[in-house]
Amino acid sequence: MASASAEACRTTRALRTTALAGYGTVERHFADSMAVDDRMGVPFWSAQRIGLARMLGVRGAGANHLRAAELAREAQQTAADHGFTELERQATELADAAI
Repeated sequence: MASASAEACRTTRALRTTALAGYGTVERHFADSMAVDDRMGVPFWSAQRIGLARMLGVRGAGANHLRAAELAREAQQTAADHGFTELERQATELADAAI
């Protein structure tokens, strides 16, 4: 299983990229990362769609909120399927807030 320090590195990279390059670049980084996680079949990292959902929620209304809710629900389901209780709780809260 991936370590907490690996997640911290990913989060730090996403925040730094947002500050320097903007949301579009960060969204591409998340999409690339999620594709790799899905291909590898790593459920914990796949459930990390919550990171992109958070970014989209901050980004603004409209389609971003709809996509944020969709990603949060995907993360919620993956977390529930694999017993990631805390991640499931966070994804549920985020999905409810995005609606």
